[in-house]
Amino acid sequence: MERTVEAFFLAGEATAAVVGSPEVAAAWSAPSALADYRVGELVGHTLVATARLELVLSEEEPVGATVVDLPTFYGTNRVDDPSTTDGGFHPLIRAVGAESAERGPEAVAAELRGTLDRLRPLVAGADPGRLVSVLNVRNGATTLEEYLRTRVVELVVHGDDLAVSVGLASGVAPAAADVVLGVCLELARARSGDLAVLRAFVRRERAEADVLRVL
Repeated sequence: MERTVEAFFLAGEATAAVVGSPEVAAAWSAPSALADYRVGELVGHTLVATARLELVLSEEEPVGATVVDLPTFYGTNRVDDPSTTDGGFHPLIRAVGAESAERGPEAVAAELRGTLDRLRPLVAGADPGRLVSVLNVRNGATTLEEYLRTRVVELVVHGDDLAVSVGLASGVAPAAADVVLGVCLELARARSGDLAVLRAFVRRERAEADVLRVL
């Protein structure tokens, strides 16, 4: 858990720096590098995804919930057909991000930093095996440590999206990269099987197309 906590706050600080940049503020209403999101909406989504950790830690531990692994948590989140983003959770996720963005760049940037500050003592003292609820699986839950890994993914991936959107240099701390790449490998193996993933890494002539993309 300690390494995951370190990764979360490293990713959080890096993304907060991008969010608070003049470049993001200037491009707030411009399209982002992520389809269907303006820059401000993507920032809003990133804040909501991070603040969700604070919310689940404030709730009572779920009782009688179905405990899910990461592949089940992510489900069918890989987007192969852009038209599918008009259904499922996608419109709601975009709407919540857009609502958050209405507060403006300075307010949202300050709230992201405030959220990270409030989370430090909450996460440091939490049991990694504690169950937290998940939204995308009915009556579902996962351990805090697994959920924290998903928040690192959100921060790193969307931090990169934002940096690319406004022309800033992008990077990722090694500890955060370890977590995100570990999640991606786990999802790829669950989706395509070990042999397909192995071939994607080492044998171009036998690799199936697009095996390593998981989201």
